[in-house]
Amino acid sequence: MNAKKTKLKNGILVTSLKMENTDTVSAILMLKGGVIYEPRNLNGITHLIEHLCFRRLAGIPQRELYYKIERSGGHLRAATYRDYVVFELTMPKEYFVDIPCILRSLFDDNRWTYEDIRLEKEIIYREVEQTGDWTYKRIVYDFFEENSYGAEILGTKNKIKKLTYKQIIDWKNNLFENPEIVLCGNFSDVQLDEFCKAFTDIPSLKNKEPVDIMPKSFLMRNSKSDRCYTEQGDYLKLGISFDLNIDKPTAKLMVKTLFGLGISPFNMRLREKMGFVYDIDTSFSYFDFGGILTIILDVHKDKAVSLIKEFAKTLIEQKCQIDYKAFECAQKRLDFENQIAMQNSQDIAYRVAFDENNGFSKITYEQLQDGARKVFSPQNMIVNLNDVAPEQELLDALYEEKEKFREKLGE
Repeated sequence: MNAKKTKLKNGILVTSLKMENTDTVSAILMLKGGVIYEPRNLNGITHLIEHLCFRRLAGIPQRELYYKIERSGGHLRAATYRDYVVFELTMPKEYFVDIPCILRSLFDDNRWTYEDIRLEKEIIYREVEQTGDWTYKRIVYDFFEENSYGAEILGTKNKIKKLTYKQIIDWKNNLFENPEIVLCGNFSDVQLDEFCKAFTDIPSLKNKEPVDIMPKSFLMRNSKSDRCYTEQGDYLKLGISFDLNIDKPTAKLMVKTLFGLGISPFNMRLREKMGFVYDIDTSFSYFDFGGILTIILDVHKDKAVSLIKEFAKTLIEQKCQIDYKAFECAQKRLDFENQIAMQNSQDIAYRVAFDENNGFSKITYEQLQDGARKVFSPQNMIVNLNDVAPEQELLDALYEEKEKFREKLGE
């Protein structure tokens, strides 16, 4: 998969990949933004601006904007991450001309009114108030509690309320100073030239300094990092996370091998021994300096201790000798997913944007095994127990089993 990179005179990088086997075209505008760039008093402003861009785009009201896109069968979405904001537009290839026009409009004066901002703030207040699964968030905070990366993407209701019109407009201009663009799908060389030309009048880039988000404690974990939160209830969440101190492709293949297949050792063990009927919930986050693998299991409190035992037993077995059949299946699955993605311009655009098109067939079994020995070590592990019933006998048993787990990893 050879993507073409075009550097415009103003510094904007356009990465393009032709896909003649599809009838769609997808473009992603990537901006350096999010909580790692936000001062504390402006926490949540990037996410608010992402929302506002849909409310009124270069003076076009939201309803009119959606009509323009959806009448063609197209789709526009956006997302704010901790270090990036993305706007993605997918259209049938015959509507290609609309793609650069719409994305280019994002750079213009949006002409938001005070009422636009008030209404969008109200929406975000409701988002902030919604409760969700805090297990993964708490684990992320364990890594980034002294770091801007651990801040809330949405901000808080109080901070969003205090954001002024001038702060929002100034931050919007700052946000759009450092764009990168990815274009994938069925288009011609002439159309690619037209696409690039649409962005040439944007002022020269002001390169943003990279933000150091390396946690002080990363790759230096110890038992003090474990967390236990007690609440009333019969079910608890067992979260086990590891620092992924290996390269991203190997880490991704390892996660798929261990957890992401029907034949995966953990899924098979928990079905056979614990009666689990669903797959393990894993969260795989990767940064420039490494990543975090989080495994979250919902379990009745009566089975919590035996679950930790079974999980520990399986993990230690896999650290010594990863299941070869699962490794073969994971390689095939990931390469097949890449092959399927080649028929979908939207999937490919995201893979190109986030550099996820690595060939997994090149990774050897020995490399994966070596990676497992690095990752699954006692100092790389955090155990997080949420919603645990405050029964001292249960807590003592869980902590005892957790410490045994850590000791066995070090053997």
